[in-house]
Order: sequence, then structure tokens, then C-alpha cells
Amino acid sequence: MFVERKANKVFKAIDRLEGKEVAYNEVQLKDQKDSEMKREIERIKQQINILKSSQSAHVLLFYGDWEDDGKFVFVTELVTCTLRSFVQRTKGVSIAVVKDWSLQILEGLNYLHSQKLDNLDIHMDNLFFLHNSGKGTIKFGLGLDSPSLPSHDFTPMELNGTEGDVWSFGMCVIEISTLDTPFDEFKADHQQIQKAVSSGLKPLSLLRIDEPTLLHFIWCCLKISPKKYSAAELLKHIWVRNSAPETSGEFIKLREEAEYLSFANKFASNQEGWQEYFNLITGKLNAFESGNYTSGSESDSEDVIIDIDIPKEEVVNKEEVVNKEVNVDKSSPQKAKLDNLSDFYLSQFIKSSVSPPGSARGSSPVGSRNQN
Repeated sequence: MFVERKANKVFKAIDRLEGKEVAYNEVQLKDQKDSEMKREIERIKQQINILKSSQSAHVLLFYGDWEDDGKFVFVTELVTCTLRSFVQRTKGVSIAVVKDWSLQILEGLNYLHSQKLDNLDIHMDNLFFLHNSGKGTIKFGLGLDSPSLPSHDFTPMELNGTEGDVWSFGMCVIEISTLDTPFDEFKADHQQIQKAVSSGLKPLSLLRIDEPTLLHFIWCCLKISPKKYSAAELLKHIWVRNSAPETSGEFIKLREEAEYLSFANKFASNQEGWQEYFNLITGKLNAFESGNYTSGSESDSEDVIIDIDIPKEEVVNKEEVVNKEVNVDKSSPQKAKLDNLSDFYLSQFIKSSVSPPGSARGSSPVGSRNQN
């Protein structure tokens, strides 16, 4: 056995007829209530039916399934390298690779959504890197459950189904780009992470990204309201449509470690730090839209998604916002404006139940990346 999860176990096995290693999956059903068992088995069978007929390069190959003594068994191709483990070993990949992986995951996500499959448990431990001739291939695991906490438990409550999958995909792009696990500032405190996500808080690792096009793409993935983008729409974004030359050797533009840590400390400790971050992100997104990728010309309209409601650069009094948050109706224009601003970390000051990132970690809210 090489993977054990709450609902299933995965074993390495040998297919003696074909002479190759395969993944032998056992899903435990006997400990569940009858109604839960029925729903679970139907959900798994639905996914497996897709595997049987899939022509997508990003879906696991399927070899067979059966039921046996309170267990549902299915056999797939063996892929043992998760995208997280591969990224951690590389210590950073080029822009060309980040673009290619973003495109591959989006194509797989779009295919699965077109087959009416969602809530796919999208995270870096459920995406697999397959070494083959030429460049590697990203494949989706089944949406059963993750070894730790399922990704959909981190998804904002406003987002369900396909929208939640796109949000989780955005988190994967952050990790691929920065090598940081999103929300690592909470030190795997799942309760605090869920509170932060529910408040609209974004991972502090976004501070690292100094690449306007990539930042715009991630922001489109993480949008909650009013416009939420599908995988099909995101496939039109210039980040994935315009591939980088594979031989360029260019890497994602990230902030220097000292600058990032200094800025993160200011953000966690006072409103001026938040305002500086707010202005910085706003400036980056505006720089993207004022460049060659605006939606003003017909030729650009198929290549990039614009319309992410960038707030104006303005100083916001956090006490005033707290008072408004308590009293405004959820359907009011003021509430809509607050929701938009909360996308830029404003919720850190709105929700008193959410501890600021790093509040329990001493002087530095974010640890340095491992450079070894």
C-alpha cells in the first residue's frame, strides 16, 4: 500500500496479463450508512464511467472495477509523483512550464466539467505528474478525499461545484509559481484557514508575485463576486493562450525575500502595510489592463479576460468599514463594494474572529522559503 486515506486505500499491483504496474484502489463502504454508501458508490461510478470512455490526456487510464465484501475496487494506471512533490524537488520552474501546466490543468478541468463532474478535490496532492517522452503530463486523481484536509473545505462557502474547482485551481497556480503552500502563514491550522477563506482573505504568498499577467490570471480564478469565471473562459486568458518559448529560461518574476518579509510584517501589524499592499496589487492589475491586453479592440477580445472590478486606490478607514459591515444589508450596493474590497485583504480588519496572519508566530508572519 502506498496511499491510505479516510475513504480509500491505494496499492501498487502487478497486471500479469499486460506485464505492468497498476494502481489497485479499494473504497471502504461498509462503515457508512446505507444512504451514504449508495450516494458514494454512485458518485465513484460516475467518475469511473468518464474514465472508461475518456479521450483526455489529463484523466487517468482505467482498467476495470468490481464490488467485493463492502468494498468497491477499481484499477487505474499507476502515477506516483504528485505535482506538489515534483514542484518541491524542482525548487522553481520556468515561465514556459508554469504556463504549460496551467493550460494542462485547465484543459482537464474543462473536460471534466463538460462531463458534469465537479467538486473534484483540486489540490497539489491530487494532481499527478507523469514523466513521458518530451514534456511531462498533468493528470487528475479521482475526487475521493485527500490525505489531509480536502481542498473543498478551504473553498469559500459562496462557491460550489465548478466554481469551487476553479478557485482551488487558482490556489494550485499560486503554489506552482511561488513554491509556497497557500495559507502556510496559519501553520496548517485548518480552523483558522477556513475562517480566513470564509472572510475573503487571500494567501499571503500572493505578495511574492510581481508578474502582472500571472497576477491577473490568478485573480480571475479567485474571484467570488460578481463575475465568476469558468474553466472554459479562463482558457481564453492571455496567460495560457500566449505560450512562452520553452528555451527562454525565463522564470516567474518574484519579489526579493527581504522585501517580501518586510512588506508582510508591515501588512500584518498595521493598516498602512495593508494600504501599501492594496495600492501595489491595484497598480499591478491596472498596469496589466493599460498595456497591450485591453478589451478595447476586437482582436484582443478572444485572448484575454478583462473585467475584474479593480478598486480605486483609496485609503479606507478600517473602523468605518467595521461599522458598515455590521449594519449594511447583504443586497445593498455598499455591501457589494465591501465584498469587492475584501478581495484585497480588507476582511483581515473586518472579521475580528480571524487572527491576522502570523499573529501567533512572533515577529515574522511568513517564514523564508527553503533555499537549500
